[in-house]
Amino acid sequence: MSHQLHPAILEHSGLVVALESYCAEFKSLTGVSAVVQADARLDNVPANPALGIFRITQEALQNVWKHSGTKKVVIHLARSGGQLRLRVSDQGSGFDPARRHKSKGLGLVSMRERAKLLGGTLTIESAKGRGTTVTAAIPLHVPRSARVSQAKPFLTAAAGSGA
Repeated sequence: MSHQLHPAILEHSGLVVALESYCAEFKSLTGVSAVVQADARLDNVPANPALGIFRITQEALQNVWKHSGTKKVVIHLARSGGQLRLRVSDQGSGFDPARRHKSKGLGLVSMRERAKLLGGTLTIESAKGRGTTVTAAIPLHVPRSARVSQAKPFLTAAAGSGA
């Protein structure tokens, strides 16, 4: 159980290795291949942002497996402007963001809340038949002045989707 709460590999080997390890396990359990593409400057990511990105990635992958119908996901990590940026993209079935409220799941809500608690933002772009992209931006050092209410909206239609 403690492995699920805070994976030791995250602390000892870093975010990229932890995600690669999780993706290998995820593929063996689900058949969904997740490729991690990382910016070379991801050494020494503070614990809270690293754990937040790790958990958001886990939830995004679960959503891909449950809903997208695809067998391939690309995860991109980068450090930019004092933030850790995550992008999880698939070319699966996608969904209509206007109908997201009909879902009874907590996946999108929990990802958004995790990002907000860390002073970051989360956006989800999707369109029926065109896949989904989850993007999170988490400050590497959360400023004391960060306020949860300042987070941007988290769900948008993909360009050209007509939604």
